[in-house]
Amino acid sequence: MTVNNFSLEQIAQHNTLDGAWVIINGKVYDVTTYLDDHPGGRNVLMEVAGTDATDDFDYVDYSDDALRKMETFQVGIISGWKKTPKPTFVESLPVSAKPTASQPTRRSPMLTWALVSVCGFIVLGYGWQSTEVGVLSNSYGFWSGVAVALVVAMTIGGAVVFSTTKRVLDHGKGVFEYKPYYEEPSLS
Repeated sequence: MTVNNFSLEQIAQHNTLDGAWVIINGKVYDVTTYLDDHPGGRNVLMEVAGTDATDDFDYVDYSDDALRKMETFQVGIISGWKKTPKPTFVESLPVSAKPTASQPTRRSPMLTWALVSVCGFIVLGYGWQSTEVGVLSNSYGFWSGVAVALVVAMTIGGAVVFSTTKRVLDHGKGVFEYKPYYEEPSLS
């Protein structure tokens, strides 16, 4: 099989729906017939048609099946193409930030709910104390019970709502941790 050599100028002419070619890692692919089958849609390929799409391609983690399928679309290579080295990133050790006097410490919402509840009980307790020692007052008995029940219900309900919301919203995986392509069953 002879390998066709293309220049960047030749590839730049193939950026239409009738002829969409892309360059990936120095290889030229004719993806015209694959436009409607691409998992990201035709627009994704048309944005990079006629250009070097190596960076965009490397950004997405493709499966082995997708790479095998892509080889069927190869029509040649770019003459004189050299891979640009990827920048190397040095992983730095995490620095533990200690709060300073000007930097307030952050409390958990559960602790805040607990502190508000305790303060509410203290305020209610002082408000309902009898003014005379040994004398019981019945004037606010029913409403004080309602207030205590309301504070307890709000404390428990707030804790339940907080923990449920946190569990529901924390789904565990980021959007880029999922594979962008599914493996097709072989027809042979």
